[in-house]
Amino acid sequence: MATFGLTGSLRLAPSWSDALGSSTLSDATTFLHTFSLANGTAAGQADCYWRDVRTIAASGSDQIDTVALPLNVLGGSDTIEMSQFRLLYVKNLSDTANLTFNVATDSFDLMAGGVLLWSAPIEASNVPWVNQYIELDNQSTTTACSYEILLVGVLPV
Repeated sequence: MATFGLTGSLRLAPSWSDALGSSTLSDATTFLHTFSLANGTAAGQADCYWRDVRTIAASGSDQIDTVALPLNVLGGSDTIEMSQFRLLYVKNLSDTANLTFNVATDSFDLMAGGVLLWSAPIEASNVPWVNQYIELDNQSTTTACSYEILLVGVLPV
């Protein structure tokens, strides 16, 4: 029987310093978010993930059907469906091309080198991309753009 587990952490440590005349003002802090998802389908759990590295031609679009995610890991050719989502990670691997991330009626730009991380480990039943397409559009008219994506969620019961 297959089991799933996920752990992660996000650490941000901004600092600022400004020399003003004879004194220096400074500030430093750390934001730390750790998370884990155990195997299962309840709050704080997940039982599947899907990942890929994809390339979009110049001015092209890429659609990901969340009802039929292709299982190409280890040479598979089947698909999986996620009925709930707990985590979404997208990283724009381009140094120059910007992507537009579209889902349902929402969209936003993911600039070159940008990262999108969305997480709802406890309750994710109203996520707008359940039974939807996630679409990424390459805004560059001259350069292909690659990105990596990870979806973590729950299989239909």
